[in-house]
Amino acid sequence: MDTPTMTVDVTPTVADYQYLQYWTFFSTLTGKAFVGIAGFNLVVALYAAVAFPEVLSLGIFFLPLVLVVMLVFMYIGPKRTFGAMAPMREARTYQLSEQGLHVQGSTFSSQTTWALLRNVVETKQAFFFFIAPQQAYIIPKRSLVNPTALAELRKLIAIYASAAQRRG
Repeated sequence: MDTPTMTVDVTPTVADYQYLQYWTFFSTLTGKAFVGIAGFNLVVALYAAVAFPEVLSLGIFFLPLVLVVMLVFMYIGPKRTFGAMAPMREARTYQLSEQGLHVQGSTFSSQTTWALLRNVVETKQAFFFFIAPQQAYIIPKRSLVNPTALAELRKLIAIYASAAQRRG
């Protein structure tokens, strides 16, 4: 009996890595809590600036400023890394099979078994195959050029990834 496999060719962009950065931050409870607290802090700061301008302390703007700085670095970081590391820019082929996820570029090759994947996540724009908390293989949905490829990829993930690994 043949086991189902699938091959996907991907040319990554810096936007793919930035999307992964933002998604991993905003999908965690810590990230959501930080954004909520910083947002609440900003509302209080703006109210205080209007209602009590004579006692305004710039320290109240600290958390919103930290959030802005974090967001800027989440944008700049992948951009710098993408520019500095050639393997991140090169086209690659993902092969999903019973053995796991095989990734082949012109200067690298990687094999990860399904058991070693931490999470497999489907978002609106991509599939993330997490090998560490903030490190993932990315298959952008734009790379699934065949009309049936999206359904085929979902089917393979359902077959091979455990229920605990699937998210999205």
